[in-house]
Amino acid sequence: MSASRYYARRPVPGYGGEELDQGQVLTLGGFVNDEKLVRLGYLQPFNGGDTARCRLCGKEFVDQRSRQQHGDFRHVDRALTPEQQDAQEEKRQSDAPAPFLDRTSASLGVKPDGVPEVTTKKAGSRKKTASRRAAHKEA
Repeated sequence: MSASRYYARRPVPGYGGEELDQGQVLTLGGFVNDEKLVRLGYLQPFNGGDTARCRLCGKEFVDQRSRQQHGDFRHVDRALTPEQQDAQEEKRQSDAPAPFLDRTSASLGVKPDGVPEVTTKKAGSRKKTASRRAAHKEA
């Protein structure tokens, strides 16, 4: 493999002890799996155009969108104050659709007041279903 620059087409965990994010530009480190990562399409040759550099860690990315995704994923805790983090968490919770939360709670057996509901299976429910099917066929 040549020492030319490549970019990650998808996240690559554990490349040389670090996580590569989608769109991150790098020079191959001479590892055993470099050729395989290129062949499988995880890494693509970079044409040498303009790059976007992360202002927090200095990593290079192929475009602003990739750099923004990297920042949102890797540096969200560094960029926000504790008050901003709390506000962001409250917004995430308030943005969750209520029906989804209700279904999730119901599937976990939690009543709206937060007390788990204990359900027991009724004996004979299968026989009733079978007898209903038989009655339906006769009708």
